[in-house]
Amino acid sequence: MTKIGADVGYRDLTRDPVVLKDGSLLTEERAAEWDLEIEQRLRRGRPTIDQDAETRGSGPRSHSPQVSARVPRALLAKLEERAEAEGKSTSEIVREALRAYVA
Repeated sequence: MTKIGADVGYRDLTRDPVVLKDGSLLTEERAAEWDLEIEQRLRRGRPTIDQDAETRGSGPRSHSPQVSARVPRALLAKLEERAEAEGKSTSEIVREALRAYVA
């Protein structure tokens, strides 16, 4: 059975099939792949910021300040390749580079 939500519980895809947009049926294997992919994206998308007061927002669950910069397309492509290769978000790579540069 596939868990489809904390409030919904589990769904037996053999007795209660789910039809995808392309007309195919959702399988247990595909659901497991999506679950893993979503977990990995969530981990990359919301990295843990250092816990000292200088690097986080005003509270333990607040967002850190946002910085914006323009970069050449080639540099952005390299950043994205590096992030993908390391399994990190581009924000994590930029934070690491800034820490190394200003330290």
